[in-house]
Order: sequence, then C-alpha cells, then structure tokens
Amino acid sequence: LFAEAQTGYVTINNREDWPRDIEQVYLDGNNMMFVVNSLRRLCLNRAGAKTERALAEIASAWNEQMHIPNIEIIFDATRQLDQIGSVKVSSAQPTHRTTDDMLVEIARKPENREKNKRTVIITSDRALAVLLQREGCLLMKPYNWFAHCVMVLTPDLIRYEELTGMKTETSTPTTVKIRYDFDELVHRVANIDI
Repeated sequence: LFAEAQTGYVTINNREDWPRDIEQVYLDGNNMMFVVNSLRRLCLNRAGAKTERALAEIASAWNEQMHIPNIEIIFDATRQLDQIGSVKVSSAQPTHRTTDDMLVEIARKPENREKNKRTVIITSDRALAVLLQREGCLLMKPYNWFAHCVMVLTPDLIRYEELTGMKTETSTPTTVKIRYDFDELVHRVANIDI
C-alpha cells in the first residue's frame, strides 16, 4: 500500500519540474510545520500561530511567481483564518476531525472528480497520499515543495556538494548532493529568526 504512495509522489529536481496546468494546491499545514528546523523550533516554543503565518507567507510569496489560481493551507485547528496574499488559510475543525478527513472529503466531491488531476496536495502522510491518489490527485512531499520554494524564490540558497566515492585505482564518478537552506528561506520570506 505504501509503495503505491511512494511511486505517486511528484519529484522536484529543478524549477521546471512543477507539473503543468495545476489549478489547485492544498498544503497539509500541520504536516509541514516540522520539515524546516526554524519552523519546528517555533512550533515547539508554543508559537504555533506564528508558524502557521510563516508557512502561509512562504506559500503566498511562492504563488506570486507560480500564479496558481487556488492555494489553500489547511491546519487541524487554527483560529488564524486570514487570507494571506493569494493563500486561503483554513481550519479542519470544527467541521472535520483532522486535515486528512477534510482533504479526503474535498477530493471525493463529485464536482472535483475532473479537477483532481489538476490538483497538487503537499503532504508526507503516506496513508492519506494513497487515498488521495486513488481520487486522481497529484502528491508532493513537503521537503520537495520547500525545495521548489527555494528554487523559485531564493535560488542563491541552493548549495551543490560534490561527494566522491572511496579512493580506488579507477576513477569514481562524482555525485553531487544538493542542499537547500530552508531556514534562510524562512528568515528572508517570513522574517522569522530562531
């Protein structure tokens, strides 16, 4: 079951890898709070509202470049429901128990059946991913979305590290490891320092 989800995630290796003709992006907010160290620290320091706002500000800045018609970040329970730029901020509660329940209900609505193939959902929840894939949605892991944010907003924060194999008589091909400075992205875009 989880192998099914693994193969269905959209991978992003460069800026142009974002899928074409996307009309809707949903971000699983609670799921994304722990991907970036500075956001995780904020959250663990009981600054959940500040973390939620920072995520929405990053999504809004990203969408200023991407021009996707509908972007919504959903948290399990938030009182902060302001629209931030082009990003709608929603709370699953009180109408749904969790963001997962809300996303599955949205994807299963008959009027969304055709729209789902132009919908990307950012989540690392593999069980949720399997359900949403079956409804025709595209899935992306939060790490890949943050990497795309760096590619689009702050390409100077991409570092290429050469990793060479062990010394042998024959030459070893060099592998390049790409690192993204997510904390600096958060600092620059959401003005968060921690």
